[in-house]
Amino acid sequence: MSPARLKPNVFVFLFLVTAAIPTFAAAQWDSRNQVAVPENMAVIISAANLPLHLSYFDSGWKEIQISPGATVKLPCRKGSVPIAFSDGSSQRRTSLATGTRYVLFWDDTLQHWDIEAFDSLLGGLKSN
Repeated sequence: MSPARLKPNVFVFLFLVTAAIPTFAAAQWDSRNQVAVPENMAVIISAANLPLHLSYFDSGWKEIQISPGATVKLPCRKGSVPIAFSDGSSQRRTSLATGTRYVLFWDDTLQHWDIEAFDSLLGGLKSN
């Protein structure tokens, strides 16, 4: 995929990984993303530069805080786990699929926090 066809948030994500996270943390970031995600969980990696809160549903809503660069595992009972978080201007809800790794990041183009599957963010870069 040519750079012109990449999503703008891919560049934001790469900036966060290379500029906002120290070199040793970037190496750990890369190594964490080589590990398989259990089929009964969803994994979120924070590319944020500050702690963020989100809620997930597991027999009731539970709130957690994710520190910058941290990885959290969320249990999924029925193929997905519902989550809710503030994107900086409004409350958002979505569901995360089991066995999938996600990145929580600032989308500079849209000016809000977003969450997207790790592989979809980097998919176009792997072939280059």
